[in-house]
Amino acid sequence: MKDYVIANQASSGENYIIVGHRIDPDGIISHALLRRAFSNNPCHHYFVDYDDFFPVMQDINNRLKDLKKPHLIVADISLNLVFQDEYLFQGLGEKTESFTWIDHHLNTFQNEDFLVRSYARVVYEPHLCTAELVQRRYAYSHNLDSDYNRMLARVAHAHDFERRQMLEWTLGDVLQNIIKSNNNDIFGLSKLVQDLGAGNVWDEEGALAPHYQRIVQDCQKKKREAYVRLEENVDIVHCAGKKVLFAYADPILYMKDAPEHLKRINDVDYVVVAFEGISNVIVFGKGNVGKSVIEFCQSMGGGGRGHAGGFTIGHAVTEKDYSQDKTDITGKLEQFLESYNPKTN
Repeated sequence: MKDYVIANQASSGENYIIVGHRIDPDGIISHALLRRAFSNNPCHHYFVDYDDFFPVMQDINNRLKDLKKPHLIVADISLNLVFQDEYLFQGLGEKTESFTWIDHHLNTFQNEDFLVRSYARVVYEPHLCTAELVQRRYAYSHNLDSDYNRMLARVAHAHDFERRQMLEWTLGDVLQNIIKSNNNDIFGLSKLVQDLGAGNVWDEEGALAPHYQRIVQDCQKKKREAYVRLEENVDIVHCAGKKVLFAYADPILYMKDAPEHLKRINDVDYVVVAFEGISNVIVFGKGNVGKSVIEFCQSMGGGGRGHAGGFTIGHAVTEKDYSQDKTDITGKLEQFLESYNPKTN
């Protein structure tokens, strides 16, 4: 598994393993804030998504014998059912000096007992993003109580909770484009975390550094082209009386971009998007009907927050297999909806 050490070699003798979401500003800013909090210690950063989180944790468990009781922090990852391996997590808890799970997804709250049995400290709050939880938890103990640290947390919050009227949302949207461009480049993500930690992404007036300006411009061009292809790969089906839009998307539109775009321009109850080369499927819902999205994703072993969620299907989606994947998901969704009672939600 890929990791990259970006810590100051001056050390107090304590090692930190930081496992955080690599896909969006909340996860990357959480990485950056933790980097700032433990800047005098060796920090091993693992950039993960839901399709590779479990094997990464297995790899970390195997490597712990080579580290002297490190501190393990997991940030912005929902504790989905498919991850709950008692033997693995108890091993992680027993081999580390401390095990902390910082998150704001429902599954983490619902499965807190599992983490506690694994000797983990759970930091959870549904109305804050993970970066805010990191900033507040380490504000005074590790010098995260500064205007810059709070600004980073606001950027993560505005983007994660879709506060588009806030200036920080614009900064978060720009940051999202940078992340998209580096999604499969661990060194690129590491450099971004390092630059965020050092305050080298924006200047004092909020202008983006020239290097990142070029990255954003290139990403925006690729996304415009991907949106055109996306709209050509739409299929609307009726499932248990609901209108469900399925689409096959370019990975540069992964997570929110594709389903948000499709939900905005189509009058449907659900949007289900599979992404080329990715095993994680994203589901968005509209209105009161959309509230069932989390429960559906949980029934598939995944999770989510609000009206959006996701689950993994065990293999990377390809154009060749997409038709069968769509058929399988339709069957599961229909089965779920036929037994779903919205009054219990």
